[in-house]
Amino acid sequence: MRAPDAEPEEPAPRETLTWDDRLHYRRQFEAVYTRGVRIAGRSFTLFILPNDCGHSRLGVTVSRKVGNAVVRNQARRRLREIFRRQRAALGPGTDIVIHTRPEAARRPLAALREEFLAGLARFRAARGELR
Repeated sequence: MRAPDAEPEEPAPRETLTWDDRLHYRRQFEAVYTRGVRIAGRSFTLFILPNDCGHSRLGVTVSRKVGNAVVRNQARRRLREIFRRQRAALGPGTDIVIHTRPEAARRPLAALREEFLAGLARFRAARGELR
C-alpha cells in the first residue's frame, strides 16, 4: 500500500501490441516489400519502410518451410516479442515485415534479438542515421 503523501507513479509503458501496432492487409505488406529496404540475415529477412503514422508497425510472415503450426506460431510469437521490447529503439514511424527462414525456429531468442538489432543498425547505416 502506498503512503497517502507519496508522489503518484508514472504510468507504465505499454506492454502489448495493439491492432495499430501490426500490419494486417496485403496492400500494407506489398508497400513494404516494394518500397522498403531489404536486409537479409541468417534467420530472417527484414523489409523496413519509414511510415507517416507516427508509430512503428510489424508484420511477420512464416511459411510452412519453417515447420508445423506449433513451430510457426512459436517463431511468430518470439519475433513479435523482440519487436515489442525493441520498439523504443526503432524510433517513430517504421513499418517492418519479417520474413522468416527455417533457421529462425531453431535459434535461441537472444540470437534472434541480436540479428534483429544488427539488421536495424544496417538499415540506419544505409540511411545515414547515427543511432
